[in-house]
Amino acid sequence: MRFIAGLCLAALCAFAAVPAAADMGTYPQTEDELQNAYEGLNWRSGSGSYELPKSHAVIRVRSGQTLVLGGDTERFRWLSNGTEHPDTEAVLSYDSASAKSMVYYTWQDEGYIVKFGRRLLGSES
Repeated sequence: MRFIAGLCLAALCAFAAVPAAADMGTYPQTEDELQNAYEGLNWRSGSGSYELPKSHAVIRVRSGQTLVLGGDTERFRWLSNGTEHPDTEAVLSYDSASAKSMVYYTWQDEGYIVKFGRRLLGSES
């Protein structure tokens, strides 16, 4: 009986470990499909300010920069490397003099930072 219970538990764990990417659909098979998937995201361009829901940070987008937010951010990361990163709140894209640059904004609910015994974040001054 314990053996059967162990097998059931192992099967349950195996099914729970199925990647969440399954709800993203099938990964694009050609470069054209991949490019179309990127272009299908809701890119915001032009000047403006955007507040991120988890961290409450505000991103100020300047001319020449583009930003993707929310569920499109997770899809962008999945398209980039085939894995999901649900804590990514935004991706900022811009061209510099030498290369295209991407800035990833992620939320890590870790608490506050302590340096030399003093609270730097989350302190009550």
